[in-house]
Amino acid sequence: MRANSRLDRTLQAQAATVIRESPVSDRYYLHLRRNGGFIEDPEGVVLADIATARARAVLAGREILAAQLIAGEPIDELEITICDARGIEVANLGFSEFVSLSRH
Repeated sequence: MRANSRLDRTLQAQAATVIRESPVSDRYYLHLRRNGGFIEDPEGVVLADIATARARAVLAGREILAAQLIAGEPIDELEITICDARGIEVANLGFSEFVSLSRH
């Protein structure tokens, strides 16, 4: 029984360290604008920071554009607005952030 108590204390100490060293997370909402319409992200996603939210938005934009290409649909205007948990816009990404065009 004593070994379990020591193990429990060790695990609790490790968990406390992980919690203290974890980056602060926030909820970000990735709202989509396309074809003149607006699709609100009602749930959002918890991410470490705005850079991570931006990377997630770029990936989402690329996935949407890829789906349009695969379906043979024309590429339409696409914009993703990132808002923080307070509803404040922190970034706005458009087509040029989703696609890299080479200039040969």
